[in-house]
Amino acid sequence: MFLVLIAVIAVVSFLALRKPELIHKLSFSPYYIVENQQWYRFLSHVLVHRSIGHLLINLFVFYTFGKYVLSMFLGLKGAIGELWFYLLLIGAAIFSSVKGFAKHRDNPSYHAVGASGVVSAVLFSFVLFQPLNSIYLFFIPIPIPAFIFGGLYLAYEYFMDKREGGRIAHDAHFYGAIFGILFTIFLDFRILPQFFKSISEYIAS
Repeated sequence: MFLVLIAVIAVVSFLALRKPELIHKLSFSPYYIVENQQWYRFLSHVLVHRSIGHLLINLFVFYTFGKYVLSMFLGLKGAIGELWFYLLLIGAAIFSSVKGFAKHRDNPSYHAVGASGVVSAVLFSFVLFQPLNSIYLFFIPIPIPAFIFGGLYLAYEYFMDKREGGRIAHDAHFYGAIFGILFTIFLDFRILPQFFKSISEYIAS
């Protein structure tokens, strides 16, 4: 099912790149959500991307960390772990869009696309499970412990959101990450003390 979802995102995004009207129909547009009651846009925007590069990066990160997070959810919750995983994805798509919805509900020209909010949630769920695992930034071949990467990521996205401007929805990245953290802790609170224990042992060593 996970690979099917990735395939659906890839196919729909490729189609949308050839048919701009599809992007317009599926994008996250608070104005159209309010005026036309198109609530599906809270989820459909995840399926489309504005460029091949944006799509490939999101799918690479989604697959790389998503398969691990799914396996952990299955380990914690058994057969229904997969359901929890998809609740994480759906919840992240909605939660990461709430600020944009409140801010742009009167702006008919605002349209956001991409799975970045969902990808951020999956990435930060991974960070909670594996805080000491090395993460590499694109084009920088230096391993960074996941918890340090996570802190830098949150600080950067928060700062960039405050600056505003540009075409990147930094608020979706930030709030998607926050949702991933909260959802994973809700899934099993024992993850949180283990997270801090791993970091304290890392610092002490």
